[in-house]
Amino acid sequence: MKKFLIFIIMIAPLIFGCNKENGSNKIVEIVIFSPMDHKSLSSEIAGFKEGLNDYNWKDGDKINFIELNADGNWNDIGQILETAYSNKPDLVFVVTTPAAQIAAELCRKYNVPTIYGAVTDPVESDIVESLESSEIPITGVTDRYPTRKQCDFFSSFFKNPQEEKAIVLYTTLEKNSQILSEETEKFMNDLGISTKRVEIEDINNLENRIETLIQDYSIVIVNGDNTIIEKISIVSDICRKYKIPLFAGDPLSIEAGAVGALGPDYFLMGKFASEKANRILLGEFAGDISSSGPDKFIKVINTRISKEINFHIPVDVWLNSSEWQSYTE
Repeated sequence: MKKFLIFIIMIAPLIFGCNKENGSNKIVEIVIFSPMDHKSLSSEIAGFKEGLNDYNWKDGDKINFIELNADGNWNDIGQILETAYSNKPDLVFVVTTPAAQIAAELCRKYNVPTIYGAVTDPVESDIVESLESSEIPITGVTDRYPTRKQCDFFSSFFKNPQEEKAIVLYTTLEKNSQILSEETEKFMNDLGISTKRVEIEDINNLENRIETLIQDYSIVIVNGDNTIIEKISIVSDICRKYKIPLFAGDPLSIEAGAVGALGPDYFLMGKFASEKANRILLGEFAGDISSSGPDKFIKVINTRISKEINFHIPVDVWLNSSEWQSYTE
């Protein structure tokens, strides 16, 4: 990663050619930053790019995307973003709470319009003063999970919830993960399922940590922790090994082996972010554009996994689901 950082710094004047001209038209430069790769973050970025294209901001014609990624090295986020902001692009789109927190500081320092995405609580995380406006040029799209609805959904799979024990996995790398894991623990306990949060201190030791924990529980939940979601297939494999259902707040986790998930459509949230970007590129002050969040959520099950682990999905779960998708392979 150090080589990557040096490379970025050395070629910065080349990749950040501000206000380049294409004929008589200015080419707008937009930095897109993600601290890691996983499907939901990639989906939000894809929605953002497609949305801008829909607004006639064509990549390579009217805009130039500069995509940067920390490859899961959280300590490198600040250096990568500092380099990006110092070259004064026209706009920065950044995903996840830790990255957005750093971006907000740099937005203030360099006065570069900024849009955040995949942030649970931008006010609590000190990214914006309020959802309505900000004194600096920053706005964005929150992915605030409907935690109570999620827990109602997760618990609905169990006929006798008082007989179950759930574990909620989280890390302390992200403020949003701590918020959501606390809420999930509370609501699941309120619904009669004995639930405990467990911190994964070393993500590189995830497999061994889960192996030592999981056999004491009948339900595993991962809700909004990007660090664990990036490695959700490891969690899923162990759950399948012990025939324990995995539930998630990230709908795309269903493809990695979660039995049920309820959460926002990240591609659509990327589209929401592109609408804000269009307004900014047309001259509106970013801080005057209110932050927004999802107005609908995806509820999805994986029937293949439920059969594989002999986990019964009650008829009531099907009948009480108004927004339903069934994932099979």
